[in-house]
Amino acid sequence: MKQSVSLIRLNDAPVCTLSSTTPDVPAWVDGRAREIWREEVQRRGANLFDGEIVSVVSINDSSIVGRRSDYRWLLAQSRDASIFKWSQIRPLAVTGLLLCRDGIVIGHRSKTVYQFPGMGELAPSGSVDMTTLDSDSRINLQQQLMLELREEIGITADEVIDVRPLAVVSDTDSQVFDVCFTVRTSKDWAEITQIFEKNGSAEYERVELLPLNCVQEYLLANQQTLTPLTLALLQMVVNDQTLSVPQSVIPALGSTSPRTAVIVQARKGSSRLPGKILRKLSGKTVLEHVIERLHRVRNADLVVVATTTQSADDEVAALAERCGAIIFRGDERDVLGRYLGAARAVNADVILRVTSDCPLIDPDLCEAVISARAKTDADYASNNMPRLFPHGLDCEAFTRTALEMAARDATTPYDREHVTPWLRRRPELHRANVVGPGWPANQQRWTLDYPEDLLFFDRLFAKLPADRLATWQEALSLLGQEPYLAQANAQHRVRTAMANDPSAGVVVFRMTANAKIGMGHAMRCHALATRLEALGWRCYWAATAETLAFLGDNTPPHLRIELRDEDAAADAARIGAAVRHCDALIVDDYDVSTDFAQAVRQFAEQIVYFDDLANRPMDADLIVNPTPGDWTSRYKKLNRRDARLLIGPDMALLRQQFQARRGTRQQMLNATGQAMPIKRILVAFGGVDPLNGTGLALDMLAQQADLSVDVVLGGQAPYIEDVKRQVAAMGPRVKLWTDVADMAAMMMEADLAIGAPGTSTWERGCVGLASLLVGIAENQRDNAAIVERAGAGLVAGFLTAEPREAVAATLAAQFRDLQQHPAKRRTMALAAMKLCDGRGTQRVVAALLPATDLPDGRRLRLRIVEAHDEEMLMKLQRAPETRRYALNPAIPTEEEHHRWLLERLSAVADWFLIAEVEGQAAAFVRLDWIGEDNGRPEYLISIATERSFHRQGIGAALLRAVRHLAPGAHFYAKILPDNLASLSLFARADYRLAADGFFHSYPAQHKEA
Repeated sequence: MKQSVSLIRLNDAPVCTLSSTTPDVPAWVDGRAREIWREEVQRRGANLFDGEIVSVVSINDSSIVGRRSDYRWLLAQSRDASIFKWSQIRPLAVTGLLLCRDGIVIGHRSKTVYQFPGMGELAPSGSVDMTTLDSDSRINLQQQLMLELREEIGITADEVIDVRPLAVVSDTDSQVFDVCFTVRTSKDWAEITQIFEKNGSAEYERVELLPLNCVQEYLLANQQTLTPLTLALLQMVVNDQTLSVPQSVIPALGSTSPRTAVIVQARKGSSRLPGKILRKLSGKTVLEHVIERLHRVRNADLVVVATTTQSADDEVAALAERCGAIIFRGDERDVLGRYLGAARAVNADVILRVTSDCPLIDPDLCEAVISARAKTDADYASNNMPRLFPHGLDCEAFTRTALEMAARDATTPYDREHVTPWLRRRPELHRANVVGPGWPANQQRWTLDYPEDLLFFDRLFAKLPADRLATWQEALSLLGQEPYLAQANAQHRVRTAMANDPSAGVVVFRMTANAKIGMGHAMRCHALATRLEALGWRCYWAATAETLAFLGDNTPPHLRIELRDEDAAADAARIGAAVRHCDALIVDDYDVSTDFAQAVRQFAEQIVYFDDLANRPMDADLIVNPTPGDWTSRYKKLNRRDARLLIGPDMALLRQQFQARRGTRQQMLNATGQAMPIKRILVAFGGVDPLNGTGLALDMLAQQADLSVDVVLGGQAPYIEDVKRQVAAMGPRVKLWTDVADMAAMMMEADLAIGAPGTSTWERGCVGLASLLVGIAENQRDNAAIVERAGAGLVAGFLTAEPREAVAATLAAQFRDLQQHPAKRRTMALAAMKLCDGRGTQRVVAALLPATDLPDGRRLRLRIVEAHDEEMLMKLQRAPETRRYALNPAIPTEEEHHRWLLERLSAVADWFLIAEVEGQAAAFVRLDWIGEDNGRPEYLISIATERSFHRQGIGAALLRAVRHLAPGAHFYAKILPDNLASLSLFARADYRLAADGFFHSYPAQHKEA
């Protein structure tokens, strides 16, 4: 969510220096500004201030770079917002938090002033002008404040006993920057009132005393009558008051370092489901389930329940204590302050945050988040940026230092109530994320807020084992076998951040899935949809009733478009009525006719086919086929128009879980020697496995008593009962997993896979898993040949065309050979890594973007950076004009640049793109993921343009293109004060400077009028 006020706490007063920079202003803008000035002089009189003010160019917590500006420009842009893009006036002001012996002074602004008329604010407050400018072009901000104090309140500098810097605060919308000081005067309130009545400014109608012991109550009562800056600064006062209260420390339970505490926020009150955490599931309350599970987190030292001081929560505290948790009680509304109090009470160095309404919270997943934070030395880590696990498995690990910062500086009620939003978005903090499995697991809702959630948990817990804690995967497998269980609360599933936003890009997927062909088409479509939704796109699912029934609640009801399969025109009309317009319509159904594609062109900007066969007529603008080969001539004959082709395994649409683990597998292969004995086998023939390749593999493995075997199959597969009997007969070394969500994790545990050469071919390749392949569909032959030719696997045969006994014999012989020659498996694994890099979804997303127009009529297109771009990027990075304005001006060596590029290419959450003009690389743009705010990603953006493309509108086109790429993202940019070209470029693209020193671009829907 947009933060209209940005605040940075100060330790020392920042140095304010004036530069000679001046933006270029077109004549028409200057003329419009002069016209506004004449109108205002006529309206307000000749005494209208006509001097110079300071406009902020750049800012941080120790220095401010400003420039001289005529006040008339500020007046002009306040009347006509379009002028700001050229004038770029960001007025600098000083504000005093004036403390007398009786409290804080609040001034109530005159109703005739332009900004915030009649509202209360900290006084004094006023714009910085040239009055205190010295010979070194520096402004004395403290002296400027003393002048404002005398002019507005009537108090002189001699009557001030202490001045200390407090914070820099900016208003994102008005672009006003305030340097705030705490000012103590020797005067009491009666004296201040007399002085104000005699010498005060007409800026204020009156002044008011706010006693220090009433600040929090005053804030709650005056949210609508105080200026945003005042609300933020008074909350800082409350924060400091809260943090200064001494608290007793609970004696350490053992001496570990660093000490990790799981802190669970819990209270009885709930507007939607009162007393929810005390409701019982299988004989235990929800809170008991949560605490029991959290005691199993092996890398945590203790469990704390942080409840409120309300008497209604005495029952919560008593129950938690009986369950072995440490109890801390704090403020009901300020949950952030309550968390810090709990962390201080147990002297925790690291905190794992969990909520008490998630009875399936998973100990292993909690351990993974704690480990991810420690491994990356992050300030904050979570498993929901973006949300790729079931909703209800959320957990967050952060340092005590980061929590102290948040509790001290977070000032909005939203941040105080929800604990971690401040930590998730602050650009100076380092964050890490545990990537989840994605669709369909992330469609599940496993949290307790509504009566329907309680019904869901009642039914689910009745089916889960009572003698042990079920893992989240076991719960998911059960829901796959008995999908009716999840229908109870399906209407409350979490929607994407842009679900109802008119500015979101729209994509419609026309795909198919059923018991015969399985989930392959749906899986790859959802892999792409997950990427798009995280960027702020809205994805619809157009399919027949059969497909939608097969997928069940795994597609959001509000985004489904049911097709009756009557005729192409009718189906197209239903889609058009639902979406009106879409940026892309994607066809992943071999039976869709070209008549349908023609019919949807009336509302679809482009049509994309996902294909593997090239065996039917098409009408596509873009064709994606992950099978390598020379498909150009075949598609030219089949397709009605010239289309762009994305061909080969690197275009495979894989879920992020695979790319996220690729680097780990590479490290494992590099660390191992030639001998890699087989200890664990993964048997996976897809969700349906219509020819029971699973049974064939298990027959062969039945004699391998020293091997562990994981078997993966869909819960509704036709041969599931036969496989269950085989697994049971083979004993505990063989485990059957149904409807596995985190397939990449399963592959990482395996030494060898036995499966079909279908879609999972590229998944195994991405994580470097050697394979023995058994074909179960004729359209898998190309994939099988590719894997065998690459040396990444061996093909035992095809059950579609060869005797079952012959395929089984070949499979057994191949397996024996790998056992006898373990070095072969390592060679196969290394070859598999070269098949697919897992970045296919990013390539396709970039290809979906429309070309961006340049001023001269040419068009700019984006593609992701590839390894072969290394030389070009090195040249651009080393160019003097690039290094001059880079945050790190040092010229990288070839080795440093190579390592840097490898890191960038393996970063799952980042976007690194090349802008091409007429096929020539013109610039690059980096979107480095830095956090997330209320479901929306945050990126640090940086761009560089190749010298021969300077002054051709590339930068402006690039910023438009990345906003189209990520309509829901919040972009940050850091620009040096002497980089005039970039300052103008980003200002005209509506990036707004904030007190944190970054220029911010928010999603369109957050730009309030």
